[in-house]
Amino acid sequence: MSLHQNLKTLFRSQNEYFSKLSKGQSLYKLSRWGENDDAMYYEFPSRDNLKMNEKRLVMIEFESLINYLINKNITLFQRNLFEQYCPISNRDGGCGYCICIRIFDKANVGTYLGYGKGYKIINQNNLNNLIN
Repeated sequence: MSLHQNLKTLFRSQNEYFSKLSKGQSLYKLSRWGENDDAMYYEFPSRDNLKMNEKRLVMIEFESLINYLINKNITLFQRNLFEQYCPISNRDGGCGYCICIRIFDKANVGTYLGYGKGYKIINQNNLNNLIN
């Protein structure tokens, strides 16, 4: 199965919510799967709560990132890797980094270490299962 299919299995509901990395902030919500583009779209309220902002995580970029983490046996995922391997997603907003972390959490890949500390990858098999 592809990453896209595996994520659709992992997130069965399009009403799935993701907590932000900072406590007390509004949640991200999985809004839809791209049809003409291979992306996962999520939304969150604007700062004034008057509208919803929609952003995307591009699957080909996310898969490239995961392959890098696996092939290089990286055990600490940090924002700079997201920025390097997911430039389109990052251009949409750095919140895609949080979405990656929450996907890894849902797949039991590791644990978030806290703001600025990154994400510790503990289970390479579960990481690998996302793309295979």
